[in-house]
Amino acid sequence: HKASSMLAQGANAGKGRKLDLAVHYFKSAPQVLGRLSIKDLRKWVKAGLQEEHDVNGRSSAFFSLDSGKSRIAVDHLVKGLELKDAHVVLSSYAEALAGKKVLLRSSALFYKDLPGLSRYISITDGQRVFLPSKITIFDDNELNFKVFKLMLTHELAHIEHGTFDIGAEDISRLNDFGDPGLAYTILEFLEDERIDYLVGLEYPGLERDRQLILKNYIDSQPDDAKAMSVFESLSFGDLRTDVPKEGCNALLVKVLQDAAWGVRDESVKARDVLDIALRVCTLLEDSPVMKQGWGRRMQDRVFYRGVLDFALIERTREGMKALTDDMFNRFHSRNSDVSVDDVIEALARIEHSEGIEPECLLWQTCDREKLDMLFEDTQQIMEDMEAERHIRRTLYYDEWDSQMDDYKKEWCKVREMDMPATNLDYYESTIKENYGVVSLLRRHFGLLRPDRIQRFFREERGDDIDYDALVESMVDLYAGRTPSDKVYIRREKNLRDVSVAFLVDMSYSTGDELASGKRIIDVERESLVLMAEALESIGDQWAVYGFSTNNRDKVDFHIVRDFNMPFDSDVKMRYENIQPMAQTRLGAAIRHASTLLQRQNSRIRLLILLSDGRPYDVDYGDASYAVEDTKRALWEARRKGVNSFCITVDKKSSSYLPYMYGESNFTIIDNVDALPAMLPLIYKRLTT
Repeated sequence: HKASSMLAQGANAGKGRKLDLAVHYFKSAPQVLGRLSIKDLRKWVKAGLQEEHDVNGRSSAFFSLDSGKSRIAVDHLVKGLELKDAHVVLSSYAEALAGKKVLLRSSALFYKDLPGLSRYISITDGQRVFLPSKITIFDDNELNFKVFKLMLTHELAHIEHGTFDIGAEDISRLNDFGDPGLAYTILEFLEDERIDYLVGLEYPGLERDRQLILKNYIDSQPDDAKAMSVFESLSFGDLRTDVPKEGCNALLVKVLQDAAWGVRDESVKARDVLDIALRVCTLLEDSPVMKQGWGRRMQDRVFYRGVLDFALIERTREGMKALTDDMFNRFHSRNSDVSVDDVIEALARIEHSEGIEPECLLWQTCDREKLDMLFEDTQQIMEDMEAERHIRRTLYYDEWDSQMDDYKKEWCKVREMDMPATNLDYYESTIKENYGVVSLLRRHFGLLRPDRIQRFFREERGDDIDYDALVESMVDLYAGRTPSDKVYIRREKNLRDVSVAFLVDMSYSTGDELASGKRIIDVERESLVLMAEALESIGDQWAVYGFSTNNRDKVDFHIVRDFNMPFDSDVKMRYENIQPMAQTRLGAAIRHASTLLQRQNSRIRLLILLSDGRPYDVDYGDASYAVEDTKRALWEARRKGVNSFCITVDKKSSSYLPYMYGESNFTIIDNVDALPAMLPLIYKRLTT
């Protein structure tokens, strides 16, 4: 039924339109159906067809989920609470509960190929916890969130309280009974009872939530839908009195109730539960219960209790150990100082960021080529982990798509980090080599500093008497004229009201060598050192930022000096680390720099960009896309009260700089080696 409905909607998307709409729809429909019902899918298609198809491909962007309007339309139609919306809070909760980071995944990914499983299935493989992609049990999303939290706690409690200390060999003893599926269900039920009891003792508040959830669940079910199996009914405890006891169920209920009381004890361990389950199965061995082909059924499990898969646990342990050992040995052979925990963390990040399905990492242990590729990714992640030690915070910015005429919401991830401080030698040697220029700059910029106190004469109010004005006032009085009361001197602090941020392009290309033997980045660093000395002598508020990008998820924004930082040796030691790194996603860097500048209360707020070429990144679209996004970011900066000026060494930039910055907001330096001498002059012109 769902497949035919999807086809009908796809035909509707393509009817009377270009075929590409239907193509985009069929690619996106499975993802959308993971969040919407068929009825709501129709509403989403209808909203997409209302877009202007022939104007900048808006309809195509809508059906491919590339436009902000499309994603917002889906969000508005979603019923219940999605895992993605609760993921951040649940991840933090899991880390606090487990004492380490826990990878949360959707159980739809893991069990998508197995028929007959509930959409509310949860499970753990000992490394990760898999939760439903969406909870729609209640109309109240606060209750749905409590269900997520209860499921997560239950799975983590299985790990904490030793459920998986039972090995596969021990579990195989359940196969000796007439109905192994029923035997396994009995073990699951009893172990879940033990875990619920222990969680209730440790977290009384969560136990109250559990009771609230179960009561609301029962009350929300129609009378004709309240029939439950023996195991599910018993899971509700005292909340259900109508446990099925007819026929052979009577004996099953009696032995399960007695066994459940036996496992509700702090001293009982998982292996004890297995022994109790085996005794229960022995009691039932000759009864009709073990001969009716009960099997292992999802309806025997209350919705918040997950599946216990001991074979999965063992496969994961063995596979992860083999994979971790392989990666660790590769690092060790290269004399890299990494720990096994670092490797495990890196592999978890790769899985999370690249959306690798749960067992894919384990499968790669048998494929040398994939292992080589995985090691390259792991090395990159290790470098990121090292960089993250300096990260202050992470922010997300929109990006402008001129073809869609719309923003891609929260498209770029900006990682604001402190530039490492390593050595003071570079800064001091630069000052020494340019001592004459530095002295000249200090003198010239010092002349721009106004007197700290400015006096205003002939004022109505003030701090001192203006005797010249007072004498004139007395003369007027004796002459019969109305004397002036403006006989005071008023004093005010007189400071330059300027805040400037230098934004330095740290792309690969700044490592190109000039005729002088210096690199472009060397000349830029030298210029910034001279400017630092000049700005300190004039008293302006100033900051220096560097940026480098490597796709939209890694826009690294390096703080060399921020506005509120003292200009001390720690800052000076950071200049040495302004080095070529990756690409130039200008839009995101400008948006973040202008946001920082906007917070300054100065009358003049200036962003000076030092770059060696046009904006580019591996996933930044074509040249036109990148230019349009940069232009839009500069327009947003102007709306924030920030003026921008670009200094570039790209002689070909005259074809696009006027379009991005305007005719008078950029300059092209022909002789790059002259930049250190020119930058202070340019700054003086822009701020006086």
